[in-house]
Amino acid sequence: MKNESISYLGLGLCFGVILGSVFKNLSIGLSLGLLIGVVLDSKKNKNK
Repeated sequence: MKNESISYLGLGLCFGVILGSVFKNLSIGLSLGLLIGVVLDSKKNKNK
């Protein structure tokens, strides 16, 4: 199901915006959020 992978990336983006507001730098927050989303997505695919 492709919708599950999109939700992890969306969750990573939302988390990245929160991190960006904490660090006062949106680019750092978004990059960390996308990294988290990709890691969660890759772990989910390995468990299948």
